[in-house]
Amino acid sequence: MPIFTLTVTAYIRHLTNLKNILAKANTWQEASKLKDEAVCNAHLAIDQFPLKKQVQLMCDYAKRGGAFLAGVTPPVYEDTEATLGDLVARIDKTITFLQTLTPTELPVDYDTKIIPLSWLPGKGLTTKYYVEEYAIPQFYFHYVTAYSILRNFGLPLGKGDFLGGLDVRDVTA
Repeated sequence: MPIFTLTVTAYIRHLTNLKNILAKANTWQEASKLKDEAVCNAHLAIDQFPLKKQVQLMCDYAKRGGAFLAGVTPPVYEDTEATLGDLVARIDKTITFLQTLTPTELPVDYDTKIIPLSWLPGKGLTTKYYVEEYAIPQFYFHYVTAYSILRNFGLPLGKGDFLGGLDVRDVTA
């Protein structure tokens, strides 16, 4: 499977799923008369980042992952979101950026091309290792955690909300 499909395409798909979850959360929040601060600052464990930070990080890993693979500079977003609407706007910005990337920009040499690590100057990971062991797990970790925070907080969600619409096809003999 092409690296573009595993990363950029999947990031856009699941960011869109999270947008739909946040829209559902917004309706639920208004009906429940919950304050933005309560929902955006909800977390599963006392030492864990709250919902808003999980969404910010999910967006950050998507835009940085796509950008680093394409060899471009990722956009920088300030972490100022305070409402579910603000978080949706951040997701929209991230999707818009990801849509500027093309499959031809991403490496095809998975085993020898090195992706530099911004937090370890002079160090990097092979494309394959970066995608499989770092970029994808980080993205999904924050996605699952955001989903779980909302579910734990009382938002009625199911696996279908997380997965979104599947590309179901007829089985042929």
